[in-house]
Amino acid sequence: MRSRTGSGSPARFSPRSAVPARCRRPPGPPRGPPSSRPSGSRPRRSPGSSMSQADLLPFPAGVPATDGPALAVVVCAHTVDRLPTLRRLLGALRTELLAGDELVLVVDHHDELLDLARALFPDTLVIGNSGTRGLSDARNTGAAATSAPVVVFVDDDAFPRPGWAAAWRTAFTDPRTELAGGAVHADWQAGRPAWFPDELDWVVGCDYRGLPGDGAVIRNPIGANMAVRRDALVQAGGFHTGLGRTGRVPAGCEETALGIRVAADRGPESVRRSTSPAVDHQVPAQRGSLKYLLRRCFHEGRSKARLAALVGTGAALSRERRFLVDTVLGGVRRGLAGAAREPAAAARAGVLLAGTAATALGYLTTSRRPAPAAVEKSCKVPVVDLEITDIRSTPSEIDLLPDGPVSVLLRRDDLPLASVLLDPATDRRAQIAEILGGALAPAVRTAPLPAAGGHLMVSVVICTLGRDPRLVAAVDAVLRQSHGRLELVVVDNDPDSGRVDALLAGIDDPRLRIVRAPVRGLSHARNRGLQEVAGELIAYTDDDALPDRHWIQQLCAVFAADRGGQVGAVTGLVTPAELRTPQQLQFEQYGAFDKGAHRVLWFAGRLPHDLGIDGTIGARGALYPYAGGEFGSGNNMAFRTALLRELGGFDTALGAGSPAMGGEDLEIFGRTVRSGAVLVYTPAALVRHFHRDNPEDLRKQMFGYGVGMSAVVTGALVSGPGPALKVLRAMPSALRVLLSPTSTKNAERGADYPRELVLIELAGYLAGPWRLLRSRRAARRSGGRFLPPVGTTA
Repeated sequence: MRSRTGSGSPARFSPRSAVPARCRRPPGPPRGPPSSRPSGSRPRRSPGSSMSQADLLPFPAGVPATDGPALAVVVCAHTVDRLPTLRRLLGALRTELLAGDELVLVVDHHDELLDLARALFPDTLVIGNSGTRGLSDARNTGAAATSAPVVVFVDDDAFPRPGWAAAWRTAFTDPRTELAGGAVHADWQAGRPAWFPDELDWVVGCDYRGLPGDGAVIRNPIGANMAVRRDALVQAGGFHTGLGRTGRVPAGCEETALGIRVAADRGPESVRRSTSPAVDHQVPAQRGSLKYLLRRCFHEGRSKARLAALVGTGAALSRERRFLVDTVLGGVRRGLAGAAREPAAAARAGVLLAGTAATALGYLTTSRRPAPAAVEKSCKVPVVDLEITDIRSTPSEIDLLPDGPVSVLLRRDDLPLASVLLDPATDRRAQIAEILGGALAPAVRTAPLPAAGGHLMVSVVICTLGRDPRLVAAVDAVLRQSHGRLELVVVDNDPDSGRVDALLAGIDDPRLRIVRAPVRGLSHARNRGLQEVAGELIAYTDDDALPDRHWIQQLCAVFAADRGGQVGAVTGLVTPAELRTPQQLQFEQYGAFDKGAHRVLWFAGRLPHDLGIDGTIGARGALYPYAGGEFGSGNNMAFRTALLRELGGFDTALGAGSPAMGGEDLEIFGRTVRSGAVLVYTPAALVRHFHRDNPEDLRKQMFGYGVGMSAVVTGALVSGPGPALKVLRAMPSALRVLLSPTSTKNAERGADYPRELVLIELAGYLAGPWRLLRSRRAARRSGGRFLPPVGTTA
């Protein structure tokens, strides 16, 4: 019997092949295209094998092979759950195939399944995927192991209807056909849900409304039942391994990418639809859920973005634009028109819109760069400190600054004032003089608060998954604070990994404690820290941040100056720790962390007369005090511990690690102000932050900002009639701030701020309400919304 390639070994093909097994087709081809043996040749034998594919598979010869081209049928599998289905499928295929045809089962990096399949199907060639994990290279491996002139791909849960193989032979007697997509009929195992629109049957890998008819030129063949001439497959470079399903991740577009390349190589008329070769594709019950539909649509959008990076936006989305206009909008109109007769019709219209939005969301939040692994061009903007001693003059150190743009942290008497990005096209002395004499003048003239809080015990909490090695530097920065009375609690939010213990194993300081928070989510972890602390003040920062050595001292100064004990929370200035990539610079343009150079006060009602702290009265946005990014950010905030516990801690339906992705800091700031406490922002309390340094992470962050803010506003809407009325009244003004290009939020971004990031953030706003609903359900399952009683386990 032919020797079998192990699931992890590299592919090797005989030098007798007409083309190399790993040929490459610029710009950025897939790995592992099939070999190009002459079309009627016998399969090659591996060393030590005694039987060929023809010996292994003695298919019945009821119809001469000369009635059409021989077929090589490739089935790919990745899970033992489908072994009964595989047995039935392979039996059905054997009744269809003829002498000279080939059948191969490719197991995608699953040793148990590989061994079982070889034992259960001794009359079928079973091999392991010799390339990278995923459906694309599994198909490439199967094609490379065969020799027939037409390669047919069928899913492991798609069963051929009678005459299937003969129909494929007939389809390829037309010399114009180089690649064809067959008919794929949905076989709903638990019945078709009434709300599932047939325009979205592609979600379950089946024919859908809007698909062209028999013989039509197509671009998107359905991979569950498709065929391609071997020489066209080789010329196209096989399936692109950067696309396609991997395990249970429902990605796609590898068939579309192949169709585009074949059409480019062989002509636009060479890719067609053929409805005679038909299969029944099983749709299990779990795929008939709204959750699966939206997840599959989202990943389809991500796949389209990656496809656009390979072939260009025009080629990647040409069919989708027509589908949106002709099919989706038509489906929505039909659903709304039929709602009176059939209630499910309106549901189908809503699901169609939701699925389209999820696809667009996946597309917008995924990089479309031509080379996903390419190194971003460095911008290398220096980040420096500059001491300002006199408002009437500028220091001589300005002349020593590096050439080009420079991010400068202005300090006075070693305390931070503000962060500014100096424009190299303008005189730097003039820029700083203008800043100091204008916007910064009140801040410079305002006397700093006395460092009178040395008696206060402060507990610092850092929550982490242990994935960022910069945690060590963050911990070191906290332990080096000029304020003496502190403890540091590091909350390990992934204790089973052991990463936090490993990272901090070299730090020996009695002030450091590591506590475990097995329930995932930043709010859960912060609440776990709140349970453990002993300080009368609690301060939070992140594992990718570096607090200034006077950070705690300056937070305490605000609380100590509060004569009436009415300050409940203090936030501080956050500046970049580095600006070495375009994405970090774009985030600075966004202005997410920089809250300005002035001490600012927020409160409900009137300012207490005995506060003892001077500063500017904070601007009250349209949604104040239910949502407001102007309060500060979660990587630099402190609270009176008793008040934070009284408020119930952080909302576990919000924050990183939850479907809501963020907003927990904004929500607790608003709740603090609504409780009657004063919130103070002080630029003297400085934390430096390592911004996201690559396109993918920045897109995810901007989407999360939109989701988090929208979730906070949605939470206010559903919290009671009073807040709901206030939010609804403020909504027109809030939308103007969000959407108007001249609003403060948008005008400060600059003309070169990527429009794509704006759209991604807006997409997050649209997703926020739905994600909050998901998040609240998850929070209830994981132990409630707010902080459990002190002393219990989170």
